[in-house]
Amino acid sequence: MSLIQSIVHRAFILERRIIFNNLPDKIFLVNHGETEANINKRLYTQIPQDKIKLTKKGEEQALETGKKLQKLIHQNESLKFYISSYKRALQTFDIIKKEFQNNKYKFISQIEPLLREQEFGMMRYVLPEEKEKRKLIGKYYYRGKEGESGSDVYRRVERFKRKLIKQAEYYPQKYNNVVLITHACWFRVFTLNFLNLSIDAYHHLIRPEKCAIWIFEKSKKFDPVLRNVYEVKSNIEYYKF
Repeated sequence: MSLIQSIVHRAFILERRIIFNNLPDKIFLVNHGETEANINKRLYTQIPQDKIKLTKKGEEQALETGKKLQKLIHQNESLKFYISSYKRALQTFDIIKKEFQNNKYKFISQIEPLLREQEFGMMRYVLPEEKEKRKLIGKYYYRGKEGESGSDVYRRVERFKRKLIKQAEYYPQKYNNVVLITHACWFRVFTLNFLNLSIDAYHHLIRPEKCAIWIFEKSKKFDPVLRNVYEVKSNIEYYKF
């Protein structure tokens, strides 16, 4: 390696180490609470997907999750919430944030459309043969009419990941903790992306419960490529075959 190459390499490693250090120490994935459409499936055909509301039980689930989160995050650590633009996620956040406000936490929040649920389009009320086609192709790759595939959601997760990296590079305001209030499909695709798992893992990951919390903690081992930055620190279940 020439002197110039050595200097360039060291500059690259230094830049990457700064980004690595400025990335959040912990990322918490939080699923929204139970919704009215979870109880009455017909609502999927009557209400726009982004307008579906929480049930009373969903509100209670969000309250309990707020209490759990508050115990997991130290008061003197910086905190930022990113929330899906869907109503059920926004309602979940409105309940959770009260627990942090009541305990005088300082935090900021941002609505992030990239965190929205997979867009199912006509999938919610398609013909039986179309559902069979989805089963044949696989949940990850199947894209219903006017909807998204799991692969499309993966691209959104990747865009969000790049956003975090850019913020760490150009706006070095580090947040010790980042909370993402999102949806079930996002949980599984995020896990694939951030842990560098195979596509098969998507089909093996068990769907998270309502208001579930999955925790990802930054690795102590520096990765200059920024591919293996986080490790899972919560119990994530897999289907057994």
